[in-house]
Amino acid sequence: MAVDGQHKIKAFLAVLSSEGVDKAREALQSLGPTSREIFARGLKSIDEPKELLEEHLYAVLLRQRLHFERRLPLLAVIATAAPLMGLLGTVMGMVKTFALITVFGTGNAGKLASASPRCSSPQNSGSWSPSPPSLPMASFPTASKRTSPSLSATHSSS
Repeated sequence: MAVDGQHKIKAFLAVLSSEGVDKAREALQSLGPTSREIFARGLKSIDEPKELLEEHLYAVLLRQRLHFERRLPLLAVIATAAPLMGLLGTVMGMVKTFALITVFGTGNAGKLASASPRCSSPQNSGSWSPSPPSLPMASFPTASKRTSPSLSATHSSS
């Protein structure tokens, strides 16, 4: 979840404390989407009891978390399938090489070498392509698991 930096949050809270709720609603536009949603919900529920306000804010945090983690299963499938696609390309290149051996025999090295990129390119791309999707898959759940206990502790302590 991308939350605004401290300086933006402090500036917003300064407007809220010095100029009131109406000016704070106008100042919401200077915040990013995640912070804006959290503070908008807080301003909407400002006159409600503390426990109810915490419930509303917790719901916003859960909704934001779901928003950011919704595509992780797709990334997992891509990271899992990419090496298999590389293997398929390698096998297709090898089939092409054997077809050339059948037609030209083993005496024409130039023709055999022409099939080599068909074997190595898909294999290389299949080997490297799981790396980029693996980074968000590894970091998002870890960040969520690291954040969830503190949110739950804050939420349940009320």
